[in-house]
Amino acid sequence: MKKIASVLLLPLLLAACGTSSAPQSADHSLLGGAPVAAGQDYVQAFEAKVQSDLKALGLDGDLSAQAVAPKSYLNVLRMSDSTARAYIKTTYPAETGCTVDWGDSSTTGAATPTPTNIASEQQNHEYQESGTYAIKLTCGTDVKTVNFTATVITALDLFDTYSGPLSYTYPTSTGNFRYDGLGSAPYLEKGFNFVSEANFMMKFGGGLPTNHTSLLIRFNGPGSNGTINATNNATFNLKTLTANALFWDAKITAYDSSNIEIGSSTFSNRSELVAPVETRVLNWNNVKYIKVTGGGFGYLNLDDMSATINR
Repeated sequence: MKKIASVLLLPLLLAACGTSSAPQSADHSLLGGAPVAAGQDYVQAFEAKVQSDLKALGLDGDLSAQAVAPKSYLNVLRMSDSTARAYIKTTYPAETGCTVDWGDSSTTGAATPTPTNIASEQQNHEYQESGTYAIKLTCGTDVKTVNFTATVITALDLFDTYSGPLSYTYPTSTGNFRYDGLGSAPYLEKGFNFVSEANFMMKFGGGLPTNHTSLLIRFNGPGSNGTINATNNATFNLKTLTANALFWDAKITAYDSSNIEIGSSTFSNRSELVAPVETRVLNWNNVKYIKVTGGGFGYLNLDDMSATINR
């Protein structure tokens, strides 16, 4: 998600899923004062680290099992909260055999030696239950282990039935995500108000799971923040929240009815760098409202929540 196109002025729209009342005066530019995105995206940065590791181990060239002493390498990238991607390289002879144990009673084979036409072998695995799993690459008596924590939740499925327009694109290194402006009026869905000086709907990229739609909630330094609260003004219990951040790290802070802080969490996984959304297990009870803040101009890119309203 590299170069940013010129600032677009977006039309207002009424959400087709959920409701949004007539907007007040607001800035409807997605980019606003955001800096130009820079640096490698999430996957590219991880794969560069893998190549650096392989070079340090002497495994980055055109190797064969006969040319070097047998070695193996394993690293694991979080593709989503429940999906792990293993990066594998081995120089063991074929007769040794290599396997990947995913820690949930699933095993797969790994090619050995790793074919010379690829930098490393990649395998994806999706977990069905939450937990921490020891992923093991075994080649004979050589065992490499990386732990992976999976989070599998039943959420509110926020925003995914939105059917309004997504008229604009933000260019990224892996394709464009689509978005459109909702204005400054609160966005209402599943019993919650989502409020900021400018909300946007987003889809197709930016670290979102396939076919998910998210809500971008704006903040702009100390003087401007977003909020989340129940539409009936009741307290609620928040188990999980799934999000990343656009343009600036986003902090969520929960407060009770006496404005006492319950807890906070910061999302530094950046949407413009295609870092996937993360699910935070928060278990905050009797929340009156959540404040969305950041040190500069940016957005919380909210994919989903798991929450119950106290009636």
